[in-house]
Amino acid sequence: MLHAGRIIEYADDSGLICALCLESNGTDARVLSRQGRTSSIRSRRILHVSAAALSTKLPMDELVGHLRRVDDERRRRAQELAGTAVAELWELLATEPRDYALREICEYLDDSGESSETAAALLRALNEDRIYFKLTKGLFFPNAEDKVAALRSQLEAEARREREERVFAETVHGLREDKLTAEQARAALPAELIARLVHVAVHGEESPELAKVSGVLGKAGIRGSSGVFDLLVRLGVFTADENLFLRRFEIPTAFPGEVLAEVQQVVARRFDAGAYLADGDHRVDLRALYTFSIDDASTLDVDDAFSVTLEDAGEVLVHVHITNAAIAVPAGSALDLEARCRATSIYLPEGTIPMLPEEISTGAAVLVAGCDRPALTLAFRFRPGGELADTELFASVVRVDDKLTYDDVNARLPASSILQALDGIAQALERERIAAGALLFNYPEMRIKVLPGGDVELSRIDTASPGFRLVREFMILTNRAIGEYCMNAQIPALFRQQAAPDSKGQTITGGRAETETGEFDPVLAFVMRRTMGPTLTDVKARPHFGLGVAAYAQFSSPARRYRDLLLQQQLSHVLDTGEALFDEEGLKERALGLEQSESRASQVARGRREYWMIKALQKHGERPTPAIVVDTRQKMSVIFLTEYLMEARCSNPGGSLSVGDRILVRIEAANPRRGQLVLVPVGF
Repeated sequence: MLHAGRIIEYADDSGLICALCLESNGTDARVLSRQGRTSSIRSRRILHVSAAALSTKLPMDELVGHLRRVDDERRRRAQELAGTAVAELWELLATEPRDYALREICEYLDDSGESSETAAALLRALNEDRIYFKLTKGLFFPNAEDKVAALRSQLEAEARREREERVFAETVHGLREDKLTAEQARAALPAELIARLVHVAVHGEESPELAKVSGVLGKAGIRGSSGVFDLLVRLGVFTADENLFLRRFEIPTAFPGEVLAEVQQVVARRFDAGAYLADGDHRVDLRALYTFSIDDASTLDVDDAFSVTLEDAGEVLVHVHITNAAIAVPAGSALDLEARCRATSIYLPEGTIPMLPEEISTGAAVLVAGCDRPALTLAFRFRPGGELADTELFASVVRVDDKLTYDDVNARLPASSILQALDGIAQALERERIAAGALLFNYPEMRIKVLPGGDVELSRIDTASPGFRLVREFMILTNRAIGEYCMNAQIPALFRQQAAPDSKGQTITGGRAETETGEFDPVLAFVMRRTMGPTLTDVKARPHFGLGVAAYAQFSSPARRYRDLLLQQQLSHVLDTGEALFDEEGLKERALGLEQSESRASQVARGRREYWMIKALQKHGERPTPAIVVDTRQKMSVIFLTEYLMEARCSNPGGSLSVGDRILVRIEAANPRRGQLVLVPVGF
């Protein structure tokens, strides 16, 4: 039974508590804490009792004062014993592992102090120890050596984590208070931590790194991936408009050293038309023909051009020249492997991520005006009225004389017999495709350009104009002709195909998404798009429903699309040697992962376009903007914003909206980083 006046150490959830026993009945004890409060505890919780006793009749302030002095001294002594002394005791006792009472361990301790107080201090040191001993029912068992090593490593990791959390919180505070520059803050943080934060900002809740950085984020008061993004902007790791899609889909923006080394070799060789023609090469010299390209004014990767000859009896000979990029990018080269990995150039509002280095994609492997270039040419002979009479494929040497824009074509058309002939043929080709079941959308497009200061410039593109129609129809004809050529000659190729819609659903065949007055009809376009099935790739030629052609193989853009480059490598070899470079299995092997890479690139381009469009909409304000309802659900409708030429979702209160309604909507919320655009109808 305890005697009143003794100082005890008892176990509590927070650790060991030093207290003065005021009275005890053997089962329970009433104790006084150093804070001057009294409480009752179970006697079995007491682990140590002092040898000396105080008179409980002393004034309360004297009892509390004495207790505090004893407690402080025990803490001091425990700190001295912790670490080295405890480790030395473990080395002695681990040789004979068993349960040890506190008094036994004290016998191994070389200490000249009062034994009861030394035992109390040692008890505290052992209790706070998390490495060497395990405390069970008042007895201490020395841990095995491997467990000690593991616990020591764990504690070191915890200490590093606590230190990291402290430094991180101090750094974030310094940034917020403008006491640290971004450069200073980055230098204060481990590179590994910054990399984890980047992963969290990019992948959000799906990031496995979130659990690893949740502690530091919590200490710094940062919530969610958006908070992490804002911090990385402050740190100068991200820009305010950072393209997270590139990071999420791991799209490379720089080229490896071995690729750049090959680029220098390609550039150094330079294409020498005279050398090709003088050596008896099969290329046809077409440099004397007036040749022109048609693209956007900003386009640098020009891979197609036209030459037109108006012949007697109303026949028209049209040469479509496709740059022979396979000369610069031979199969199996480092350039080829990199292009296969990227699959396509990605066109973003803020710039282009090319499939091939710019020295190739805008220089050596494209049709630069005024420069001799190798090409693969398709010669199309048309009868009067636009009927295709004959097609021939051959290798050539061409020189582009003029780089025209779509606007140039539209402006020159009334006075140019060549452009009029091309436009007439393009219209005939379009009618032929519609008769075969093709669906023409002619979506008006909004060009989005990001200016140097980060502002967004929007401009409308009329894709139904003669210039666009001319290029579109001749590129479809080119790819159709190549598909038929490969199919008939049994040359292995990657054919694009699309099956006709399931007859059970709503089916539209052969038409334009236009109103009776010839204007774009977003409702009809939505219905037409919904009827169409997926476009697939196979080594067997099958019809392409949406284009209205029997065979189709992409060939016309070898400098910016890998499947076109791959087919050009195949056909270049056929024209050179009479034999295919790849069999069907070889093509399948080279096409592995191609559609997945194309899909990633498409998601990046689509996501980034949406980002900048929503950012532009942020500045629209509360002014209502016109829209047309193209589809309805019970609570939500799909609308076409006529001012911004884009589809979006809009609330449908009470199901009051119907397809075809012309309404006004207000932008209630717009967050480009989240892809959030909340629209509500405000009138008709």
